[in-house]
Amino acid sequence: MIGRSEAVEGLEAPSLWRAAGLRAPGEWSRGWLALLADVDARLPEVEAPEGWWAAATLPLVPAWIEALEAVARSPRRQEVEREVVAPLRDARPVDPDALAWLARHPTAAAALIEAPRWSGEAADRALMPQRQGAEGWDHPASRYVVWLSAQVARALDQAARGAEGSAQAVARARLFELGAARTRALQAIGPLSRVSPARPSAAALGPIIDDPIYGRVHSLGRRLLDPRLAARGSEGGEPWPRLFELWASLSLEGALRRLEGLRWSTRRSEEGERVSVGVWSGRGALTLWSRPGFEALGDLEGDDLEGDDLEGGRRSLSGARRPSLAVTWAPEGGVGRWAVLEVERVCEGGSAPQAVHGHRDALWWGRFGGRPCAGLWIAGEAGSAPEGWREAGFMRRFDLGAFVLGPGEQGADRCAGWLAARLGVGDAV
Repeated sequence: MIGRSEAVEGLEAPSLWRAAGLRAPGEWSRGWLALLADVDARLPEVEAPEGWWAAATLPLVPAWIEALEAVARSPRRQEVEREVVAPLRDARPVDPDALAWLARHPTAAAALIEAPRWSGEAADRALMPQRQGAEGWDHPASRYVVWLSAQVARALDQAARGAEGSAQAVARARLFELGAARTRALQAIGPLSRVSPARPSAAALGPIIDDPIYGRVHSLGRRLLDPRLAARGSEGGEPWPRLFELWASLSLEGALRRLEGLRWSTRRSEEGERVSVGVWSGRGALTLWSRPGFEALGDLEGDDLEGDDLEGGRRSLSGARRPSLAVTWAPEGGVGRWAVLEVERVCEGGSAPQAVHGHRDALWWGRFGGRPCAGLWIAGEAGSAPEGWREAGFMRRFDLGAFVLGPGEQGADRCAGWLAARLGVGDAV
């Protein structure tokens, strides 16, 4: 049994999140739900493997705990009103309903006039209906929250079971387990412990829609009840994109598809990579590649350097590489060009700029003119990307830059426009 303090400290431990291959959630995790919802709408199309969903959803667990704590601190009260028959001498300030009743019962009204002179048994025999109000914790919205939190705790337990293989999988299972323990602890203390659970009702919908505290619990809780949390994926194969990388890829693809004159289709390359191709009849093809692989060039010398290894293939001069994205333009009757993109939501220790520099210097794609003509970093937070990298003058001079993408923002359209212009299709599109 995990104690309350252990659950709290465990969920906040950066070391455990690092072991799980994730960054410890903070303020940024509040936007994770929007990313997940956007990606979920496209998942049947991109065919996420089993087990990926649990890792992508895990950062929502601390946000769920935070939302549930907000409700537990000040849940809504339910005012209960009932009618009782009480001795006339115990009557409190008379409400309009009681006055109307007296008007319909003149005998009782006359008795009320004489009441001050009564005493003892006579006073006890004079009765009058009264409405009494009382406050309780069983508000329909709070009852739904208690029911929902019990379902979420079971779902998190299920996601934690059967973790085998890598230390990363075990760490993720531990975080799910701690989330379930903290959820149950919040149910067992404070006002929520006195609320009986109930499925969502019409009376609970009002607070869920109008009250952001209850609405957030509902949104996060329903997402954590996704049965895909319990799916187990294999440890082998190429690593699949993390949530922000996948979301950024889909957002950029949507922006490229909005460029005029191109007819788009999606397929898999011979290497199994997801490829979206926009064909402009008589002009060329603009293509977005997701996680293209570049094999190490190896120890080639002399004539070998002029062979097929460089002529049309993809190679890396400094070990195998797999950038997040690549965008290529193949004009009809001309030399192709391409740009490389690294997607990193938050830059830690300059890793993203270094990766962009490394990709641009090391990667070679003979089919599209050799080295990339530009390198971009797609960031998720404005404060993470150096300001200079986002300036138009810097990007124009060095063919390097950064765009900040987020749900509801226009960064993807600006990024698509910059790429189209840099690749030589801007004037046409």
